[in-house]
This record gives sequence, structure tokens and C-alpha cells, in this order.
Amino acid sequence: MNTGEIIQKSISGAKWAVILSIIALPMGYATHIILGRVSPEALGIYGFLSIFILAVTTFILFGGGNVIIKYLPEIDKDKKVSFLTSYILIAFLIAIFAIGLIYLYPQILERIFGQAFPLDMLNYFIIFIPIIILYSVFDYALNGLMEIKASVILRKITVFGNFIVFSILFLFYKDLFREHLWLIIWGLSFVFYTVLGLLALSLTTKKIKITSLKKSISKNYDRECLGLNNEGEVASWESSWSFRMTSKLKNLKPYLPKKFWSFALFIHLSTILFFASDKIDQLFILNYFSIRELGLYYAALQTAMVIRFVPLLIGSVLLPTFSNLLASNEIALIQKGYQEIVKFNTLVVVPAALICIFFSRQIMGLFGEEYIENYLVLVALAIFFSTTSIGTVNNSLIIAKGRTGIYFLGSTMTTVFGFILMFLLIDRLGVLGLAIGRGAIVALWQVISIIIVTIVLHMDIKIPKSYKAGLITSLVALLLYLVIPIQNTLTHTILFLSCLLFFIYFANYSKEDLNFVFRQLFYK
Repeated sequence: MNTGEIIQKSISGAKWAVILSIIALPMGYATHIILGRVSPEALGIYGFLSIFILAVTTFILFGGGNVIIKYLPEIDKDKKVSFLTSYILIAFLIAIFAIGLIYLYPQILERIFGQAFPLDMLNYFIIFIPIIILYSVFDYALNGLMEIKASVILRKITVFGNFIVFSILFLFYKDLFREHLWLIIWGLSFVFYTVLGLLALSLTTKKIKITSLKKSISKNYDRECLGLNNEGEVASWESSWSFRMTSKLKNLKPYLPKKFWSFALFIHLSTILFFASDKIDQLFILNYFSIRELGLYYAALQTAMVIRFVPLLIGSVLLPTFSNLLASNEIALIQKGYQEIVKFNTLVVVPAALICIFFSRQIMGLFGEEYIENYLVLVALAIFFSTTSIGTVNNSLIIAKGRTGIYFLGSTMTTVFGFILMFLLIDRLGVLGLAIGRGAIVALWQVISIIIVTIVLHMDIKIPKSYKAGLITSLVALLLYLVIPIQNTLTHTILFLSCLLFFIYFANYSKEDLNFVFRQLFYK
């Protein structure tokens, strides 16, 4: 794939990711509000299931999506199927070991998830494991093959589907919904992952098949030039190609690229650390409190995650983009893209964080009165998450460069720091202490990743001024929120607008920047 195709597919994927996410964002958030209004337990179960799914992709997929996305662009076309088959085999061997361990020692689940894990539904969760594996592998494969648009669409189907089904249940079958929370929420996820997994498999197979077909056509170009292209020859050639493909599948041999195990091991350990840093606060709640408390906390957490949704989406596009550009030695394009992406991310992240800070009470009230008491949790998360416009970009660049060792070291430092902080604060501040610890993990990683990218990678990467202005604005907003005693909507609106203007001015955003964003979103 040439540089032009890489850039085109990356921009197209980013557009679809942002556009569909803008459409899906209110639906996903409305789904959380609907579940929250059903009961905190319903929202807690929904959060619990997301932890379980992430646990499967973290512990069972060896190295996770980063390994597949990095290696697929580098592997020869005729070895891609062998690589994916070998990787799936590794994942299923790990899954068999994990399932056997769970059956022998089911108390492991209670140690991890607390008393909240429903052991009577153990078989249902185990059946779900291979479905999650297959969907995830082929979703990652689509990204590695630069079919980012297809991957984004598949992921958003779940958001739309959950919103529709939960809305119907909430409006017309609320009592039935409350009576069978576990089974309904699990069953819906099982159906979606099964259908989407089959679609992802079909699209991946089609992409690899077309690529192989193009290669065969190229090899037979000389024959066509000699005039051997009548209908009989075409039919004969197609039959020959079909026979060769069948033979390849029959003689399929395991294949793993060089340095796979060392690279995947570091990435796998780093992924486990990411799981710990991303879910340790919720696991603390499940072990110290209850599924209901998880629901109350999950409302604030999901609201704060809105701040990060654009950087996370763009980050999912960047790894295959950086991997392909590095393979083409296009360093200048990476440097330029880095500046533009961080600048764009910051323009989205900081205003969203300011909204969550100044209107935290009103936002939490959307879930119900009992959620308002957690407004400071939202404020704490918003402050820390306002730093995240650069981290996802750094992650992709570090992994694409193959610096898994230092990535793992940085992840270890942040996770250990966050765990200690949560442990120290949970008795004094309760759930708020967990939010502070969770946010501190996120903010510390931004600092570490900046040091790695600007100093260790030797790529002459510089931090945009807009990012620095965003950090200052967030700190100013926190001070104003805590110091000014008047707490009403009008005051908070004035403070919000003041901080927003302060940010835009000192970050040097121009009309051209806004026009650039508009063009990327709405024009090809």
C-alpha cells in the first residue's frame, strides 16, 4: 500500500470514527441514563459486563489488538491468513486454560470481581468468551488492513442497538427488565457480539481474498498482454486461481513474524497494566462496596469519558497509520500529523472538560437525584481527563516504533502509583478517592508518554502550544470552581464562557483551524 492510500484510508477512517461517534455519543449516553433510571443496579451490571469483556480481551488475547495491527501491514500478503490463524490458535489455548482454571477454582472470580459476580450465570459468561475473542481478532484485523471505516461502523452498531432495545424495555417492559437485569443485559451483548463477529470475519476474509486476487492478476499480466484473455482462458484462469486458493487453505501452516513473542509479551503485559489502571477503581468498588455503588460511580465515569472520546477514537486510527508510515519511512508526515492531531484533540477535550466541571451537578441530575451526591467525582475526573488530548497519540507512536519495553515500564509506574493512591484514599474519601486515583493514573501517563516521545524516540517531536494552554485553562477552571462561593447555573455559565475564551485566545486557534476541522468532517 502506497503512502497516498495510507493517508486516504486514515483520513476516511478518522472521519467515519468522528462522525459516527458524534451521532452515537448522545445515544450511548442516553443508554446510560436509561439504565441509571431503571436502577443503579442496572447501570452497575452494564458496567460490570464491560469490565468482563475488557478482561477477556486483556488476559486472553496475547498482546491484544496492538500486535495484530502492527504486524499485518508488515506481513507478506500470502502469509496474512496463516498469521491470523496462528494468533487465534494461541488465543484459544489461553482461553481453554483460563476456563479450566475458573471451573476448578471459581472463587478466583469473587477475588477479582468481589461478591458481585453471579456464579449462577458462570456458564453463560464462559460461553461468551470465544465470541468475544473472534469478534475482537477480526475487528483488529480490519484495522490492520486499513479497513478502518468498516471497523468503526461495526463498533457503533452495538451502541445504536443497545439504545433501541433498552429504550423499548424501559418504556414498555420496565418491570420485566428489573426482574431479569443480568440475563437481559448479558443476552443482548451476546447477540450483538455474535452477529458483528461474523460480519467482521466476512469482511476480513473478503479483504485478504481480494488482495491475493490482485497479486495473482499482476502475475498473469504478461499472459493477458500476449492475447490469452478470451472467455475460455479467463474461465480457465479463474478455475486455476480457485484451485490455488483451495490448496493454500489445505496446506495452511502456522506463521508468526520474527520477534513476535518478545514484542507481544511486552505489549500483553502492558495491556494487563492498562486494564488494571482503567478498571482498578471499579474493582475496588465491587470489593469494598456493591454493584449499586458501581452504578452510581459509573454514571460519573461515563460522563467524564465523553471528554476523551475523540482522542480515543482518533487514537484507534493512528496505530495502523503510524505503522504504515514508518514502514514507508515518512517521518516528516508523522511529525506534521502529530502537531495537527494534538491541536485538534485539545480543541475538543478542553471545552468538554470545562462543561463537566462547571455543570457537574446538573449533569449528574440527569441520572436521578441519588446520583447528584457524586458530582465531585465528576469534577475530579474531568480535571484529570482534560490532559488526555496527547496521550493516545503518544501511545500509538511509541508502539508503532516498537518501544514496548519502555512502554511497559511507564505503564507499570503509573499503575502502581494509582493503586497506592487509591488504597490510601479509599478509607478517607471513599469513591471520590478512587476517582482521584483513577485520574492521577491518566495524568501521570500523559507526562511519561511526553517524555518518551520527545526525548527517547529521537523523532524531533514538539508539544503544541495549544496543549499547554489547555492544561493552564483546566487548572484555572478548578480554582474558580472551588474558590467562588456562589453556586448557581448563571455563575457557572459565565465562568465557563470566560475560561473557554481564555483557552481559545492563548492556544492561538484561528478561523482556519475551525475551517480545517469542518472540511475534514464534511468534505472528502
